[in-house]
Amino acid sequence: MHDMRPNLGSRPEFYLIYLLFYGSPWLFRAPTLIDVAVAVIAIGIFIPIHLKVFEKSSAEYVPLIALTALIGYAVTPFWGSPGVFHIYATTQAGFQRPGQRALWIIAILTIVYVGVTFALDRTLIEIGFVVFMGTITGLSCMAGAAQLAESQLAENARALEREEAAIAERARIARDVHDVLGQTLTMVALKADIAARMLGTDPAQTTRELQEIRDAARAALSDVRAAVSDMTATTITAEIERARRFLESGGVSLTVTGDPPPLTPTADTVLGLVLREAVTNVIRHAEATGVTLRFEQTGDTFKIAVQDNGAGLSDDGWVPGAGLSGLSARVDSLKGTASFSRSPGFRVTVDVPLAGVGALQDNQSTEHTP
Repeated sequence: MHDMRPNLGSRPEFYLIYLLFYGSPWLFRAPTLIDVAVAVIAIGIFIPIHLKVFEKSSAEYVPLIALTALIGYAVTPFWGSPGVFHIYATTQAGFQRPGQRALWIIAILTIVYVGVTFALDRTLIEIGFVVFMGTITGLSCMAGAAQLAESQLAENARALEREEAAIAERARIARDVHDVLGQTLTMVALKADIAARMLGTDPAQTTRELQEIRDAARAALSDVRAAVSDMTATTITAEIERARRFLESGGVSLTVTGDPPPLTPTADTVLGLVLREAVTNVIRHAEATGVTLRFEQTGDTFKIAVQDNGAGLSDDGWVPGAGLSGLSARVDSLKGTASFSRSPGFRVTVDVPLAGVGALQDNQSTEHTP
């Protein structure tokens, strides 16, 4: 089990200090050479077991817990305090999960300890004290294991939240970069084609096209920096002007009907980016000569429709690409819906609740203004 506590008490070496209690009877009666040798061998076997089992919760460590108890039984006939190993065993058992398994192991260890030590003529005071200490420490470790499990669960939940946030942020950056670069690079490609055709016949027009390509590239660079740093800001009004300029540069007219309602800054930015992707889709795929942009407010719903007069697309095997999928994701963030119609021409329709974009509140406050 992963330990969440960065302190001395989380180190298994710290708890080896309790081994000193094994030799506490030696203060009252000197041990023999055999007693000392047995103690050294027993402790030498115990230490690696302790370091391996410390705060482990898996059932695979139960045999090592039993071995710790057996070490205590083995040294019981010699002069020392073998109950220390029973207390260590119950401590190890307390960290077993689930808690019911830990409780059963502690109970079995206690019963066996009482039987073995009573048979070997240990005093009742010693037996009672060891049983008491072993039970208390075992139950305390059970509580500590439960707390560690809860801490680990909470840490795992936080790690999952951080991972989900990172995934969402990557998706946002991908959408922003696509929206920012898609339209600009499409326009650059069109203007590069125009410049190439006019290179030998109209140098002045070629120069103008190249200058516009340069300006668009600089603007795109600025937009990418803003997108990556989460500062992408646009509005529907700005995107209408941008769309008109880009469409006309490709020989496509734009007709706008209706007006957008008052929007919150967030909704204005999101719907502006939605409009940008819809127009980019026209420039890239439609082969159209005209585009109609319509704003409509019906009841509690605000609608944006972008329709081109191109050839449209076949329904066979068609699936929205990354751009239109990103568009749908942005609309979903406003609790709205996006739909696509592929013939005649290509049509993008966006419906969002007015309450979700702030327009309903603005209208209501205007109606109640004296």
